[in-house]
Amino acid sequence: MGNGFEPTIYVDATRYFDRKRAAIRCHASQRPERFVVACETWNRLRSLQCNAADGYAEAFRFDPVYPFADVRALMPPAPPVQSLLSTGLANAPK
Repeated sequence: MGNGFEPTIYVDATRYFDRKRAAIRCHASQRPERFVVACETWNRLRSLQCNAADGYAEAFRFDPVYPFADVRALMPPAPPVQSLLSTGLANAPK
Protein backbone atom coordinates (compact mmCIF):
# COMPACT_ATOMS: atom_id res chain seq x y z
CA MET A 1 0.00 0.00 0.00
CA GLY A 2 3.02 2.31 0.13
CA ASN A 3 3.74 5.13 -2.26
CA GLY A 4 5.02 3.91 -5.59
CA PHE A 5 4.11 0.29 -4.89
CA GLU A 6 3.88 -1.56 -8.19
CA PRO A 7 2.91 -5.22 -7.77
CA THR A 8 4.67 -7.90 -9.75
CA ILE A 9 2.52 -10.80 -8.49
CA TYR A 10 -1.23 -11.06 -7.96
CA VAL A 11 -2.85 -13.93 -6.05
CA ASP A 12 -6.55 -14.71 -6.33
CA ALA A 13 -7.90 -14.53 -2.77
CA THR A 14 -11.59 -14.78 -3.63
CA ARG A 15 -12.25 -18.23 -2.20
CA TYR A 16 -10.58 -17.29 1.12
CA PHE A 17 -12.05 -13.84 1.54
CA ASP A 18 -14.81 -14.88 3.95
CA ARG A 19 -12.12 -16.37 6.22
CA LYS A 20 -10.14 -13.16 5.95
CA ARG A 21 -13.16 -11.09 7.01
CA ALA A 22 -13.77 -13.45 9.95
CA ALA A 23 -10.12 -13.25 11.01
CA ILE A 24 -10.20 -9.45 10.95
CA ARG A 25 -13.42 -9.41 12.97
CA CYS A 26 -11.76 -11.51 15.70
CA HIS A 27 -9.96 -8.35 16.82
CA ALA A 28 -13.05 -6.80 18.41
CA SER A 29 -11.12 -4.19 20.45
CA GLN A 30 -9.72 -2.69 17.23
CA ARG A 31 -13.08 -1.66 15.72
CA PRO A 32 -12.58 -4.26 12.98
CA GLU A 33 -15.31 -3.19 10.54
CA ARG A 34 -13.16 -0.30 9.32
CA PHE A 35 -10.40 -2.78 8.49
CA VAL A 36 -12.87 -5.13 6.78
CA VAL A 37 -14.04 -2.27 4.55
CA ALA A 38 -10.46 -1.16 3.82
CA CYS A 39 -9.40 -4.72 3.03
CA GLU A 40 -12.39 -5.28 0.72
CA THR A 41 -11.62 -2.03 -1.10
CA TRP A 42 -7.92 -2.77 -1.59
CA ASN A 43 -8.45 -6.38 -2.62
CA ARG A 44 -11.17 -5.40 -5.11
CA LEU A 45 -8.82 -2.77 -6.55
CA ARG A 46 -6.07 -5.37 -6.87
CA SER A 47 -8.42 -7.76 -8.67
CA LEU A 48 -9.32 -5.01 -11.15
CA GLN A 49 -5.62 -4.25 -11.70
CA CYS A 50 -5.03 -7.80 -12.90
CA ASN A 51 -8.19 -7.87 -15.06
CA ALA A 52 -10.17 -10.12 -12.72
CA ALA A 53 -13.36 -8.06 -12.47
CA ASP A 54 -15.09 -10.42 -10.03
CA GLY A 55 -13.42 -11.30 -6.80
CA TYR A 56 -10.51 -10.26 -4.63
CA ALA A 57 -6.76 -10.36 -5.18
CA GLU A 58 -3.69 -9.88 -3.02
CA ALA A 59 -0.78 -7.97 -4.54
CA PHE A 60 2.89 -8.62 -3.88
CA ARG A 61 6.16 -7.37 -5.28
CA PHE A 62 9.29 -9.43 -5.69
CA ASP A 63 12.52 -7.44 -5.64
CA PRO A 64 15.65 -9.41 -4.90
CA VAL A 65 17.66 -7.57 -2.27
CA TYR A 66 20.96 -8.95 -3.50
CA PRO A 67 20.83 -9.56 -7.25
CA PHE A 68 22.45 -12.76 -8.31
CA ALA A 69 25.78 -12.33 -10.05
CA ASP A 70 26.43 -13.76 -13.47
CA VAL A 71 28.80 -16.59 -12.52
CA ARG A 72 29.66 -17.45 -16.11
CA ALA A 73 32.51 -14.94 -15.99
CA LEU A 74 34.04 -16.89 -13.07
CA MET A 75 34.07 -20.22 -14.91
CA PRO A 76 36.97 -21.39 -17.09
CA PRO A 77 36.39 -21.35 -20.83
CA ALA A 78 34.78 -24.39 -22.40
CA PRO A 79 37.15 -26.91 -23.97
CA PRO A 80 37.56 -26.64 -27.72
CA VAL A 81 35.22 -28.69 -29.87
CA GLN A 82 36.89 -31.62 -31.60
CA SER A 83 35.76 -33.03 -34.87
CA LEU A 84 34.66 -36.67 -34.84
CA LEU A 85 36.99 -37.27 -37.73
CA SER A 86 40.03 -36.22 -35.68
CA THR A 87 39.19 -38.57 -32.80
CA GLY A 88 38.98 -41.70 -34.88
CA LEU A 89 35.35 -42.31 -33.83
CA ALA A 90 34.15 -41.78 -37.37
CA ASN A 91 35.80 -45.05 -38.47
CA ALA A 92 34.99 -47.05 -35.32
CA PRO A 93 33.27 -50.43 -35.81
CA LYS A 94 29.50 -50.34 -35.47
